[in-house]
Formats: sequence, structure tokens, C-alpha cells
Amino acid sequence: MAFKFKARQGTSKLLNVDFQVGRTGSITPVAKIEPVYIGALR
Repeated sequence: MAFKFKARQGTSKLLNVDFQVGRTGSITPVAKIEPVYIGALR
């Protein structure tokens, strides 16, 4: 027998977008987000 529980959801907040330059010169966006705790552990 298997039980299914309703999925928990949360919304995170976008704080900033930084750009990193790699060794080959490629630019990669990196998002800085505020963490959202969904489970009981913090």
C-alpha cells in the first residue's frame, strides 16, 4: 500500500542577477535567490 501526500509549494524571491565570465570568455547569468524552507528542518 502506498500513500500520496499533497506536494508542498513555496515561492522564492529573486534578489539579484550576477554575471560571471568563464575561461573562454562566455558570460553566464547567476541568480541570487532568497531560500524558502518547505520541510520541518531548517
